[in-house]
Amino acid sequence: MKKAMLCMTISLILLSTWVFVPFGKAFTGDVLSAWASTVPNIDGVTNPNEWDDATKVTFTLVSNSLESHSATIYEKNDETYMYLAVRVVGDDFNAGDGVFFYFDSDHDGGIENGDDWLYVLAWTGGLGHAEDGYYNASVSTLSSDEGDGGTNDIVGGASHTNVSGIGDYTFELRHLLNSADDAHDFSLKPNDTIGFKMEFDDAYSGGAQSSPWPGLGQFAEVHIEARAADTTAPKIILSSQNPPRENVQPYQNVTISANATDAESGIKNVTLICSFDNGTSWESPQTMRLNFSTNLYEAIIPGQPAQTWVRFKIVVYDNAGNNATIDGTEPYCVYQVLPEFATILILPLFIIMTLLAMILRRKRNE
Repeated sequence: MKKAMLCMTISLILLSTWVFVPFGKAFTGDVLSAWASTVPNIDGVTNPNEWDDATKVTFTLVSNSLESHSATIYEKNDETYMYLAVRVVGDDFNAGDGVFFYFDSDHDGGIENGDDWLYVLAWTGGLGHAEDGYYNASVSTLSSDEGDGGTNDIVGGASHTNVSGIGDYTFELRHLLNSADDAHDFSLKPNDTIGFKMEFDDAYSGGAQSSPWPGLGQFAEVHIEARAADTTAPKIILSSQNPPRENVQPYQNVTISANATDAESGIKNVTLICSFDNGTSWESPQTMRLNFSTNLYEAIIPGQPAQTWVRFKIVVYDNAGNNATIDGTEPYCVYQVLPEFATILILPLFIIMTLLAMILRRKRNE
């Protein structure tokens, strides 16, 4: 019942604020397009840096009652989702306030049957309510995807800085670029362009004041960005060697730990390659496994005979084929296993030092 009343309320607001007419080619030249290197948390709260990589446009929203608000719209995408956010400054809180996005799916400058629409309402307590819908030409208004047997493919959130008075709104949402609900949703891939318009509805008892962007009967555009080719090598740092290079005993295993990162395409593999004859020949590579508790890649160099010179190098590849190497010529990639006699002498030396200490203590007491 609550959802049915919500849909009825939304329909009344839309009918009171929007008239669907066949528009001509009314694109303004505003194109939003950015790759999402940071995935935003869709909670209606603008966290530091999460929208810094988005395209943004700041403008003034003017309603049909001439009330105006400064606003900023943000857009970006990754391989899976389109992300949108809107910030509206200086408005009083109302649970029915919200942002609506209308998409011109075939990019012809008009809203037609089946075209996608999304909305996020402030909702009770300013926690946000989002729904996925489409333009239903049979009733000349907007309908819910789920109400027509489709799926709700949107996640949204909203917040207001002062729910008891004047404050600032933040609305956030994400939508699948290509959902399985083809009857109601757009289907987008990299380098596609789609028309869209945004509307902020400032609700009051019995209706809402509508503030459209980029303007009545006009469309901006979203261009789906493709991931830029990753040409940057990953980063690799030798984190630790255990035991330390100056204290490796004969036939003692040595654990090598390395920190490998790649901010673009991600790490594909990390390998350790060893030489047990000071670099004359090299063993087959062994995979370094990620230790999830330390976030370091680890591998074990098997123990070697006394006085063996051991060299090792670490090679890391990212998913784009770029690579980086910690070379075996680096000083910290070389160690010599301690001589056997050093190990044999440790216990006698300890006994001698202990006896000397006891003799000195006895002389002091005499």
